[in-house]
Amino acid sequence: MMRKLTFSSSTFRNILFLAFILSAVFFAFSPTLKNDFVFWDDDVHLYENIMVRSLDSEHVKDIFQRTVNKLYIPLSILSFAIEYHYFGYNPFVYHLDNLILHLFVVGFIYWLGIRLGLSVAGSGAAALIFGVHPMHVESVAWVTERKDVLYSFFYMASLLSYSRYLDFTKSTPSFQNKKLSRFLVLAVVFGILSMLAKPMALSLPI
Repeated sequence: MMRKLTFSSSTFRNILFLAFILSAVFFAFSPTLKNDFVFWDDDVHLYENIMVRSLDSEHVKDIFQRTVNKLYIPLSILSFAIEYHYFGYNPFVYHLDNLILHLFVVGFIYWLGIRLGLSVAGSGAAALIFGVHPMHVESVAWVTERKDVLYSFFYMASLLSYSRYLDFTKSTPSFQNKKLSRFLVLAVVFGILSMLAKPMALSLPI
């Protein structure tokens, strides 16, 4: 049974605990901010990819009509185009955004654990293990793997929205309830965005 999140004396403690976890994850991955681009797909996805060099309608259309390395990841490529538009080829920005997205995913995992009924300690342990696990180094430290952290961001946002939707179905029998409909729509929208970031998100409906 899912537990509703309400602001109480324990909520502030939860936020402080989450802040500690996020700080630990940030510290663990902070060396990646010094990384440069690498000659292992960063060229194909980013600095030799002409689709990212403008945000005009023609380039954006190409982003959503073409594949990169046989992968359809338009939202990930669009994120590169936005970064290039404002910051050029500054590797720090791309690595920082990867890390920020990863921190959001860690936070989402923590709150989903709380909503699913786990204790603060249990949710924190799950989030921390996920956050610093070596299997995620490639996703955070490699610019090309933006698709991993971006699809995970929207994937978890969809799960959280759907959990709220389930809460409302229990308390509100009418499917015409605006709040109920809003969270279901958010779950679907976030799910579609996740799929546009990486095809792996096709597992979400299951």
